[in-house]
Amino acid sequence: MRVRRFFARQPVPFPVLLDEDRAALKAWKVAGLPATFVLDASHMLRLYADGPVDWDDPAADRLLDTLADPAAAPDGARLPPLNMDESRENAP
Repeated sequence: MRVRRFFARQPVPFPVLLDEDRAALKAWKVAGLPATFVLDASHMLRLYADGPVDWDDPAADRLLDTLADPAAAPDGARLPPLNMDESRENAP
């Protein structure tokens, strides 16, 4: 599988879901691919993006840094989104 080969060559320090049976796709109501979901340590949905994301963009780094800083993101805080949609805010 191409995704497995990619992550074998480009390891990341976070889990990557390979949704082979499409159960997550259905549960999260994904309308198109690619779709990116960023969860915090308590598995709350904090950010998501429909479509491609330029992870080399400094704005993406700043946004992810915000998630990593508990002082900048207290419990229940709404964070600046990559592409936030109210209907996804309470997704699993």
